[in-house]
Order: sequence, then C-alpha cells, then structure tokens
Amino acid sequence: MNEATSSAFEDSDSGEFPWGEFSDERDLGFLRDLMEEVNAGGLVAVMARDKERRPVLRVVDPEVAALAENVRCSAGRFYWSWGEEMAPAGEKGEAARLLRKVLRGSAAGS
Repeated sequence: MNEATSSAFEDSDSGEFPWGEFSDERDLGFLRDLMEEVNAGGLVAVMARDKERRPVLRVVDPEVAALAENVRCSAGRFYWSWGEEMAPAGEKGEAARLLRKVLRGSAAGS
C-alpha cells in the first residue's frame, strides 16, 4: 500500500476491528471474505468504520486513491455507501467485479 492509499484509511488494515465486537459475526465474515477477494483483484480493501461506527469495507484503487467506496454488509447482503444493494453476500466475486467497475471504469469491470 502506498502513502496516498494508506492515508485514505483511518483504521487498521489487519482485517480486525480495533474497537471491539460486532453484533453480527456472519456479516462481518462476509466483509472479510470480500476483502480477500478485492485485494486479490488489484484493488486495496481494509476493514474500517463509518461515521456511525458500523463496520465497512473501505475499497480504493491504489492508482487513484481519491476514489473510494465503503461497502456495508447487513442480513447477508452487500450494500453500496449510498444504501443501494450491491449483491448477495454469497456472491463476493460479483461484488468485487462491481467494485472494480465503479473504481476503475466500465472497461475494467467487464
């Protein structure tokens, strides 16, 4: 992770939440699975928290760290930062593809 990318994150990139327990371990596990999938595909993802201190997966393109997306997981579904459903949590490959499409442009997501 380069300096510009690392500055885009407030929390640890270890995959663990430094602020304590999360109420739904299943959804947290889905976020961790997506983190692995996204990192393997060339984007950078770390566990973070939103303004309400809920767990999110913060995803950036290391080439353009100014572009980022916070993915939430609730009731077994991934959601974009604006609240629209992205994909079922069991479809981490599809969620990662959509993230690449949004953060890298339509050609990369195909």
